[in-house]
Amino acid sequence: MFTRVIIHYHEIGLKGKNRFIFENRLRQNITRALQGEGVESVGKISGRLILKLGEKAAWPEVKNRLQKVFGIAYFCPAFAKTGLKELKERGPAEEFLKNLADEIWANVENKNFASFKIDTKRGQKDFPLTSQEVNQYLGALIWEKSKAKVDLEHPALTIFVELIEDFVFIYFEKIKGPGGLPAGSAGKVVALISSGIDSPVASYELMKRGAEVIFVHFHSYPTTSLLSQENVKKIVKILSQYQPDSKLYLVPFLDIQKEITAKLPLNLGIIFYRRAMFKIAQKIAEQEKAKALVTGESLGQVASQTLDNILVIDEASTLPIFRPLIGRDKEEIIALAKKIGTFELSILPYEDCCSLFIPAHPETKANLAIVKELETQINLEPLVNEAIQKTKVDIIKEK
Repeated sequence: MFTRVIIHYHEIGLKGKNRFIFENRLRQNITRALQGEGVESVGKISGRLILKLGEKAAWPEVKNRLQKVFGIAYFCPAFAKTGLKELKERGPAEEFLKNLADEIWANVENKNFASFKIDTKRGQKDFPLTSQEVNQYLGALIWEKSKAKVDLEHPALTIFVELIEDFVFIYFEKIKGPGGLPAGSAGKVVALISSGIDSPVASYELMKRGAEVIFVHFHSYPTTSLLSQENVKKIVKILSQYQPDSKLYLVPFLDIQKEITAKLPLNLGIIFYRRAMFKIAQKIAEQEKAKALVTGESLGQVASQTLDNILVIDEASTLPIFRPLIGRDKEEIIALAKKIGTFELSILPYEDCCSLFIPAHPETKANLAIVKELETQINLEPLVNEAIQKTKVDIIKEK
């Protein structure tokens, strides 16, 4: 029975002198994600993290949680044997491998496999046998016991062996992690999130790049129902599996919409809405010390997402605006929404603030000079400040 989990990362290993910062963040995130799951320790060894599982650890739940920790390339349930550093000569090393083969066989004799191979990685370079020699020696011993065919190309069973410092780790599967960078390692961003399909996916993409995402949702309650707010809370709860304790700002937007609709051209309404949203989001970002805004826009998907309109909307913010979905089509976005678990919530019927006061023929080629001139006809700043004052903040936890 395995008692360790070997965690491998890829991109973190390319970080040079800053690598330890990302390793420590990943270790903290794993410890937090597995709190209460029977993990005794999370250690570091030769470019890997090692989990030591306690007797009460429930592997299915540990596995599920590790698959949601950004920064993990793959992980492997393993059993460990110590005493490697003492083996400086070939004879004792071969005896060690013979005993190791017996332990391997005890773990695989009940498995049904017609072919196998040994795959050794030797981090301990002063071990007196090469990786190939370990493969051959262990392979011969396992063949004697199993009579299974050795197949180096398409084996039914691969026995992985890692020789690291004083340890030998043995495992039989590699479980894919989510990749990316550890959550919280790349600073804060503010994401404009709705109950729709796109913005939760965009938020996920920034989390995967190590950003801590602060969520901002605009609503038009009581003209619209509370459904969009409730749906967003559930969506953020799902996303909080990938980062701890997400912060959600619920911003009342109805008064701003009424002012825009009453005094400005209706065909430009969505442009003015988005500009006002960006102004509010930027103020929240400044409070949170966030360094960018995030949206779920995809080029040309709707009227507000043409190049001309994006240019006009962007001018309302001095912060960088990230659009990780800008080049993706709807099918690609839907596939990722299903993968992360937000799709079913996003397709529930709801009314959001952008569904109010929308014209039949919205402008697709807005002119920045004209929009800025028209915007002087309303006194937007007091409305923006009032909306921020009335904003409610929720802390959404995954557990």
